Amino acid sequence: DINTEANQNYKIQSQGPPSGIAVGSSSGDNEGANTNKSNVWITLSSDNSVLEFNSQNKGFTKYSLPTPNAGPLGIAIDRDDGLVWIAEGGSGKIASIDPHKSYKIAEYEPKNNSSGSNLSGYKNGSPLKSPTALLIDQDTDDIYITEHDGHAITMFNPILKIFKRYSGLDPKGLPFDMEFDNYHNIWVAEHVLNKISVIDPRTGAHKEVNIPARSPFVQWLTSDSSGNIWFAEQRGDSL
Repeated sequence: DINTEANQNYKIQSQGPPSGIAVGSSSGDNEGANTNKSNVWITLSSDNSVLEFNSQNKGFTKYSLPTPNAGPLGIAIDRDDGLVWIAEGGSGKIASIDPHKSYKIAEYEPKNNSSGSNLSGYKNGSPLKSPTALLIDQDTDDIYITEHDGHAITMFNPILKIFKRYSGLDPKGLPFDMEFDNYHNIWVAEHVLNKISVIDPRTGAHKEVNIPARSPFVQWLTSDSSGNIWFAEQRGDSL
């Protein structure tokens, strides 16, 4: 509690450590994430499940993913419809949980089928390569996915169910977290390299920004109200 500086731990009664976390409105509630009705969503990779923590009654509800060993990692919530999106690092898919439709779970992956293709920039209908983090464009509802072992960023349009891949990232990098700047460019952490990628999702244009530290190991990014990009240098002991 920022106002009182008090803290409280809530024990997770599930196997494995939590991987990702996101905050969204309560079930059946379309208010923003800054209300008192906000719930916390957590991915449990080794337990193949997603937890919803009710901020009012302090209870957990577990939702198991339908694909075995899906390995849920990154998680993000669409503010418009309340859908909870999950990156399945083990299965190469992304999944959604709809709190307003009895927590219905749907999964999506690039594929070719009899009705055509739902992918762009792929040679075939192979799964996503280690989807790790998610970033939702709250203006278009498009979902951006880092393919950790695919050295790429992929966009998923939830209306048309189409995947589009942005290539050009350093093949030695392992893309992790993402963030928008004020110009709607996407900044991408390539955590084993001393640089950050910047992509214009409208054109696919790409450049890289060097980090002075020799081995910063950047995994997480965020931005402030002025549009500045902040990142944690895990092995550089710095911000």
